[in-house]
Amino acid sequence: DASSGGTLLSKSYNEGFELIESITANTYQWPTARANSAPAKKPAGIHEVSESTALSTQIAQLSNMMKTFMTTPVKAPEPVKVVTNSAEVACVYCGGGHLFEDCPGNPVS
Repeated sequence: DASSGGTLLSKSYNEGFELIESITANTYQWPTARANSAPAKKPAGIHEVSESTALSTQIAQLSNMMKTFMTTPVKAPEPVKVVTNSAEVACVYCGGGHLFEDCPGNPVS
């Protein structure tokens, strides 16, 4: 409205058209700051990380893994039970009082 010297709708079609044409002819040659400085849009879901940030993250993860490994209490291994009485022997296959190697159900024996 300010460019038309009143209201744009009060002008005739030809006057309004000429006004808009002159405005576009004068403004196309002046680039806008927004058109030149607008960042390129990135596809959704993609997050770019610099190499130094990625390496820092990996080092932090390794450090946490080492802390966890070093602070976890170590359980003592259970001692191996030596069988001295043959009554304590049980076959793992049939449950009999013999070793698996001597089991009649073992196809090798």
